[in-house]
Amino acid sequence: MSTTSFSVMNLMVLPLVLAGICGGLVYAGVSGLLQPRTAILIVLVVGMAACTSGIGQVSSSGHWTSPLAILGYLLGTAILAAALGGLFGWKLPLVQTSQQALLAMGALIGAKMLVGLGGLFLRLF
Repeated sequence: MSTTSFSVMNLMVLPLVLAGICGGLVYAGVSGLLQPRTAILIVLVVGMAACTSGIGQVSSSGHWTSPLAILGYLLGTAILAAALGGLFGWKLPLVQTSQQALLAMGALIGAKMLVGLGGLFLRLF
């Protein structure tokens, strides 16, 4: 398979840009520029868009049960749980408020991006 600029864009640049947008939204929600619940919703949508290239990597390689894929699933589930907790006011361990949920989402998205980039580098080299 030849690497084209489009595949590099999909696999690396676009997810990093979307993760940067998520980071900016987390900052806006925590600093009061946006309501935390609004920021949670937007981060959830943008984060899912960033995740599509990771799912594409897993499906194209067929490694659905690889340790990195499973770690990605667990991190994604934790992000979704934090988002739902922040939106519906659930008192979760370590996440009691919408702002805490937003911070947790940001940290978990950062970890998930590292896992995804690690998987990409392992696949390329």
